[in-house]
Amino acid sequence: MTGNHKKIGVMYVLFGVWAGVLGLSLSVVIRLLLSSPWSVSWCLYVGQYYNVVITAHGVIMIFYMIIPIMMGGMGNLMVPVMLGLPDMAFPRLNNLGFWLLPPSFLLFLASMLFSGGVDLVIFSLHLAGVSSLLGRINFIRTSLSASRSLTVLELLPLFV
Repeated sequence: MTGNHKKIGVMYVLFGVWAGVLGLSLSVVIRLLLSSPWSVSWCLYVGQYYNVVITAHGVIMIFYMIIPIMMGGMGNLMVPVMLGLPDMAFPRLNNLGFWLLPPSFLLFLASMLFSGGVDLVIFSLHLAGVSSLLGRINFIRTSLSASRSLTVLELLPLFV
């Protein structure tokens, strides 16, 4: 558990890469299900398996790969450096924002194992949303505290 923005940014990127590998494996499962007629008939026999795999692939790639890498990882790595600050405004909030993401992802993965897993999906996406919200609050506060020293918001970099 660290409050260093660079370490948290690297953790976001590594988490996103790991989630991307799982999303890629679901993409391979989709290709295998569509590759032959017997797999389509098996999929119809099982029921909603194909729909679950397609939905899980999309949710994992968007909410657990792209958003953590682009917003959490690149934001934590670049925003304080671009503003010339030693760290984010709230380092512990930044840490909490990251550590809400892995339990959310595990709940999402567990939802694929149960027939009534929709509630787990909803809760996991809410937990991921809270994680993202904590990070955005931290970014906004960091940018506003830096803008007081720069005095003009127009002089801030566009990424910030």
